[in-house]
Amino acid sequence: MIFKQLKSSKKKISIIGLGSWSLANEEYKNFFYNKISKKEISKILGKAYESGINFYDTSPAYGKSETLIGNEFQKKRRDKILLCTKVGLNKFGQKINFKIKNIDSQISKSLRNLKTDYIDYVLIYNPKKNDKDMFNCYNFLIKQKKMGKIKHIGISLETPSDYLKFYKKFDFDLIQSNFNILDNRIYEKKLWDILKNKKIDIVARSIFCFGFFTEKFLRLKIDYKKNDYRSLWPTTQIKSWRKGLQLIKKINPNIDIENIALRFVLTEKLISSALVGVRSVIELNKNLSSNNFDKLNKDFFEKIKHINKSNNFFIQRKKEHKIK
Repeated sequence: MIFKQLKSSKKKISIIGLGSWSLANEEYKNFFYNKISKKEISKILGKAYESGINFYDTSPAYGKSETLIGNEFQKKRRDKILLCTKVGLNKFGQKINFKIKNIDSQISKSLRNLKTDYIDYVLIYNPKKNDKDMFNCYNFLIKQKKMGKIKHIGISLETPSDYLKFYKKFDFDLIQSNFNILDNRIYEKKLWDILKNKKIDIVARSIFCFGFFTEKFLRLKIDYKKNDYRSLWPTTQIKSWRKGLQLIKKINPNIDIENIALRFVLTEKLISSALVGVRSVIELNKNLSSNNFDKLNKDFFEKIKHINKSNNFFIQRKKEHKIK
């Protein structure tokens, strides 16, 4: 594993982190993938730790993931891992709630679930600029930091440009944002100029776009089951992503799109870590293949960025979640 020095800490972060949304272990309609066993999740977490991954991202909204991570790592050296969770959302489909009572409850519960006495990073989840409770939430987290319950405060952005709404008022240690081979919104000039001059860590998510950025997706027509989150995306959006992947594959048809996707993100110097979500040890091992750690050459990297400048691959939002 390769590590980078964190800007917000004396510690180092593995350039590949493990996201746990895919490890929710729940059949919660329209919000997760198909359920996988606790045994397989334990194997995934164990293999990730053995392979040197030290950054683990979770959330109260990610089903049972906090508890599963806590169970797996409670006997491991706490100083060897970085735990990151979120506040504001209790469950997908519910309204975001930044009231102090809810934030206090979430942090207490996350500490119990993760079986730890402190959390390395707590991220404010997808805040809106006009949310009146946002300021109180941030100040409450500052107090929790002084008490030692959390080490760092960050923000999970719904869209990269949302950072522009908050950076003048709040001092965040870490940003979590979408960034991948067909989502280059982070390069928007004003945002990028600010990020280049900020002492802030950036963790990229949606590297494989919910599992759409695969060779299997390129070759085959896949019918996702109704209880699979990916079934929510309309055909027009899926076709747009496929078109984008085909354009990128033309640059070098001999490289798998998964390899290109991960290497593209890791090539960007400002990215501290790239979150991968997996559903089996086999998938994890593929992500940890040594050739995924080779940076793309400058020409390849710039051609992908040019394809994004010339096209808009995000054309339609997913369907609304229905709670039953």
